[in-house]
This record gives sequence, structure tokens and C-alpha cells, in this order.
Amino acid sequence: ALLPEAQCVFLRIGVVLAAGRGALGKMELPFRLGLGGRLGRGTQFMSWTSLADAVAAIVHILDRPALHGPFNIVGGRARQIDFATELASALWRPCFVPAPSFALHALLGESMANDLLLKSVNVKGTRLEESGFTWRDTDLRALMQSIYRE
Repeated sequence: ALLPEAQCVFLRIGVVLAAGRGALGKMELPFRLGLGGRLGRGTQFMSWTSLADAVAAIVHILDRPALHGPFNIVGGRARQIDFATELASALWRPCFVPAPSFALHALLGESMANDLLLKSVNVKGTRLEESGFTWRDTDLRALMQSIYRE
């Protein structure tokens, strides 16, 4: 007997935003200490998604076996300086201590610093939207405020 055709998708997931976890969890400490700021020039784009939207997007894809190929799970995009400003604001902290590129290169190595922090990632979840998915969290300020609402 032949096996049914398998659904094959490639998920490319932006920075998943959830309090105290993942990349955002790593970014919190310097901001909580009042030492947060831009990375490098701060002009690079960051593509992000809320944890709730990431899970909903994966369920959406799995519920539609006809979907295949690459999907960007990205609810929003922001310049890094704007992302840092919103994080600082949500934590009621300043955003003025930059991490210059040379310092990030010395700390992480040039390749890792560039790949993880300094390169622009300006992508959208267009194919996901075309398949009928609706993002719940598209406003970075509102999302950051809801994550850190105490």
C-alpha cells in the first residue's frame, strides 16, 4: 500500500516575544538594570511574533494539509532602536546605553554578532496571511505593554 503524501513545510520564525523567555528573556536584564539601548547602529530590522501568534500559526498550518513549502511566522517588524525603545518603555526604564558593534564583535565574535544581532531581518508572513491566517498581535507597543503589565 502507498503511504499518503506527507505535508512538508519549512517554518521560519521571527523573534518570539514572551516575558522571561527566549530572546526577550535575554534582553530583559540590561533593560531592567537601566542599561538597555540600541545594538550597533540600531537601524537593522527585527522581525518578531508573539508566542500566542506563533502557536496559532503552527496550528493553522497543521490544520491545512494542502499547505506546503516555506512560511514566515512573523507578526511584525521594527527597527532595532524602536524595539529597544518599546521594551524599555514597557519596563519603565530608560533606553540610552548603546551596545556598539565593535563591543558585540569582541563579546560574541564578528560572525555571531552580525548573524544574531546586527543584520537586518525584514520579512513578512505574507504566505501565511494569504492562507487565511490573521495575526492577533501586530502592534509592538501594545504587545510589550501586555507582556509586562503587572
